[in-house]
Formats: sequence, C-alpha cells, structure tokens
Amino acid sequence: MSSDLLGLLFLFALIYFWLLGAIRPMDVTLPLGIGSSYLMDSANWMILYGSNVVKLSGNKAVMIGYGTAQVQAFKSNGSVLGVYTFVVNR
Repeated sequence: MSSDLLGLLFLFALIYFWLLGAIRPMDVTLPLGIGSSYLMDSANWMILYGSNVVKLSGNKAVMIGYGTAQVQAFKSNGSVLGVYTFVVNR
C-alpha cells in the first residue's frame, strides 16, 4: 500500500473511534498560560492534583498558577469520561 492510502486509512480509523467514544478530546495535554480558561465537557469534575494551578468555576477551568494540573471529568451518572491535563507555562 502507498503511504498516502495508509494515512487516509489511519484518518478514517481515528474518526471512527472518535465517533464511537473510544477517543475522548479530553485525553490530551493542553499548554496554557496564567489567566487563560478552558471550557470542559461533562457534568462533574474533580481536581486530581494541581489545585494551586487550576481553579474550577462551573464547567470552566481557569489557570491561576504555573505547573501541571489534572482534572477528572465524570458523566452525570458518575462514570468517568476522562482526564484533562493542563500544563501552564510562563
């Protein structure tokens, strides 16, 4: 197979798994700066670590310090959706 065809197959597989819910957009690392905010999907959140880095306000995470923070997201029934990792740089 050519590399173009393999790349196209990979793209379709990625979209397919994303549509199935196997790949969540929250399972990525987000580089942000102090004062920036990020709107999160899901019903409930819990800071796993980095409470000096991120502040939760509704479904918005606001960066308040430098470092790394992780926020776990939950469905309304309590099942885990994924983990947001926020990396706040200078």
